[in-house]
Amino acid sequence: MKSEPLKKNTDAFSNIDAEFAEDIITHIQRAIAEPLSTMFSSVDLLCSLMDNDPSSIQEQCLSEVNAACYRMQHLSQELSLLAKIKCGILTANRKNEDLIGLIADYINETEPHLNFLGHALEWNCAIGHCLVSFDRDLISHLFMALISYCVGISPKNGVIRVSVDGDDDFLTLAVVCDQRLDTNALDELRNRIANYDFDTRSQHSLDTGLIVSSGIAAAHDATMKIDSDNGKTMISVRFKREIGIDRLRSNPIVYSGSKISQVLLGLADILPDSEFSPLKNK
Repeated sequence: MKSEPLKKNTDAFSNIDAEFAEDIITHIQRAIAEPLSTMFSSVDLLCSLMDNDPSSIQEQCLSEVNAACYRMQHLSQELSLLAKIKCGILTANRKNEDLIGLIADYINETEPHLNFLGHALEWNCAIGHCLVSFDRDLISHLFMALISYCVGISPKNGVIRVSVDGDDDFLTLAVVCDQRLDTNALDELRNRIANYDFDTRSQHSLDTGLIVSSGIAAAHDATMKIDSDNGKTMISVRFKREIGIDRLRSNPIVYSGSKISQVLLGLADILPDSEFSPLKNK
């Protein structure tokens, strides 16, 4: 598959007061996070007071509430990250960590949910442990967005293939699915990503995750490509294989509560309510 790195157009956002924008985004994010935290805690409390009966009406209601909380939290994160990207204030707070280990952990947690949806998950890594400088929260968000997109456009009983390869200078993460995008759809998607164009009228909500992922890649001096040919679509991110000085976290992603599953959060747009059962996941 052949493609060119997606080029960014950020000129339209160069005059925005970065400090003011960051204050507003952080305030909105925390204003949403606080009531969500209360709702998550309430679900946990109610779960502890009821019988462990997966067929009960009570659990179905709790699953619906839990799913709504996850989806609202996921949307809050997507919009706040997109706003930071468009305002030019997204910072990758990097630490030297094992990128391969992070991806492998997320694959192990994600596979049961994909199997539930009827998809197989294949993992192929040609490299052992690899110390790279990256922002763990942001790269986790990026990886789950790539998985969600590929699952979202794939036919039933599809195979999602994840691989990591590289050389002494670069590391490439790729996610491939068995679904080809037509030329017009691919060109439109590439254009939207290149311009960070979040279209609220779009019926493809998973596109937003790719737009955010491209901004996260750029914050890591990485490049993201999308190829679609021979009945497959591949999204790849090419990182510089380097380590650096760990940075203090000044603008972390705000999560509601400490028991939130980052995998469920990343798959919030594609999983049914039943997969958010607080009894099933406790």
